[in-house]
Amino acid sequence: PADRFLEPGKNSRALAFGCGAPVCLGEPLARLDLFVVLTRLLQAFTLLPSGDALPSLQPLPPLQCHPQDAAFPSAAAAPGDGGPQPRPEPV
Repeated sequence: PADRFLEPGKNSRALAFGCGAPVCLGEPLARLDLFVVLTRLLQAFTLLPSGDALPSLQPLPPLQCHPQDAAFPSAAAAPGDGGPQPRPEPV
Protein backbone atom coordinates (compact mmCIF):
# COMPACT_ATOMS: atom_id res chain seq x y z
CA PRO A 1 0.00 0.00 0.00
CA ALA A 2 1.03 3.60 -0.61
CA ASP A 3 0.89 4.49 3.10
CA ARG A 4 4.18 2.64 3.62
CA PHE A 5 5.90 5.69 2.06
CA LEU A 6 4.48 8.10 4.65
CA GLU A 7 6.87 9.14 7.36
CA PRO A 8 5.57 9.33 10.95
CA GLY A 9 5.30 12.88 12.27
CA LYS A 10 5.18 14.48 8.80
CA ASN A 11 2.16 16.16 7.23
CA SER A 12 0.81 13.48 4.88
CA ARG A 13 -1.63 15.90 3.25
CA ALA A 14 1.24 17.70 1.48
CA LEU A 15 2.22 14.66 -0.60
CA ALA A 16 1.38 15.57 -4.21
CA PHE A 17 0.54 12.93 -6.84
CA GLY A 18 3.61 12.00 -8.87
CA CYS A 19 6.07 13.45 -6.35
CA GLY A 20 8.22 11.45 -4.02
CA ALA A 21 8.67 7.70 -3.87
CA PRO A 22 5.21 6.46 -5.01
CA VAL A 23 5.48 7.57 -8.65
CA CYS A 24 3.02 5.99 -11.08
CA LEU A 25 4.92 3.86 -13.60
CA GLY A 26 2.25 4.43 -16.26
CA GLU A 27 2.41 8.25 -16.10
CA PRO A 28 4.86 8.68 -19.04
CA LEU A 29 2.71 6.41 -21.22
CA ALA A 30 -0.46 8.28 -20.23
CA ARG A 31 1.17 11.63 -21.07
CA LEU A 32 2.28 10.30 -24.46
CA ASP A 33 -1.20 8.94 -25.21
CA LEU A 34 -2.78 12.26 -24.24
CA PHE A 35 -0.37 14.14 -26.51
CA VAL A 36 -1.12 11.84 -29.46
CA VAL A 37 -4.90 12.06 -28.99
CA LEU A 38 -4.93 15.86 -28.68
CA THR A 39 -2.60 16.21 -31.68
CA ARG A 40 -4.87 14.03 -33.83
CA LEU A 41 -7.95 16.00 -32.76
CA LEU A 42 -6.31 19.31 -33.60
CA GLN A 43 -5.22 17.94 -36.99
CA ALA A 44 -8.73 16.66 -37.79
CA PHE A 45 -10.59 19.91 -37.05
CA THR A 46 -10.17 23.59 -37.79
CA LEU A 47 -11.14 25.96 -35.00
CA LEU A 48 -13.17 28.88 -36.36
CA PRO A 49 -15.05 31.64 -34.54
CA SER A 50 -18.78 31.68 -35.23
CA GLY A 51 -20.01 34.65 -37.23
CA ASP A 52 -17.84 37.33 -38.81
CA ALA A 53 -16.49 38.91 -35.64
CA LEU A 54 -13.14 37.80 -34.30
CA PRO A 55 -13.01 36.61 -30.69
CA SER A 56 -12.04 39.11 -28.02
CA LEU A 57 -8.39 39.22 -27.01
CA GLN A 58 -9.20 40.64 -23.58
CA PRO A 59 -7.57 38.48 -20.89
CA LEU A 60 -9.93 36.68 -18.53
CA PRO A 61 -9.26 36.20 -14.83
CA PRO A 62 -7.31 32.98 -14.24
CA LEU A 63 -9.04 29.67 -13.60
CA GLN A 64 -12.36 30.68 -15.14
CA CYS A 65 -13.93 29.14 -18.23
CA HIS A 66 -16.33 31.13 -20.38
CA PRO A 67 -18.03 29.17 -23.18
CA GLN A 68 -18.07 30.86 -26.57
CA ASP A 69 -19.69 29.89 -29.86
CA ALA A 70 -17.32 28.30 -32.36
CA ALA A 71 -17.44 26.08 -35.44
CA PHE A 72 -15.43 22.87 -35.72
CA PRO A 73 -15.44 21.83 -39.39
CA SER A 74 -13.50 18.76 -40.39
CA ALA A 75 -10.14 19.62 -41.96
CA ALA A 76 -10.98 17.17 -44.80
CA ALA A 77 -14.09 19.15 -45.87
CA ALA A 78 -13.00 22.51 -47.25
CA PRO A 79 -15.69 25.23 -47.61
CA GLY A 80 -17.16 25.37 -51.10
CA ASP A 81 -16.25 21.81 -52.10
CA GLY A 82 -19.88 20.68 -52.15
CA GLY A 83 -19.58 18.74 -48.92
CA PRO A 84 -21.63 19.35 -45.80
CA GLN A 85 -21.06 22.78 -44.32
CA PRO A 86 -20.20 23.08 -40.63
CA ARG A 87 -22.78 24.42 -38.24
CA PRO A 88 -21.65 26.44 -35.23
CA GLU A 89 -21.54 24.40 -32.05
CA PRO A 90 -21.49 26.08 -28.65
CA VAL A 91 -18.26 25.44 -26.83
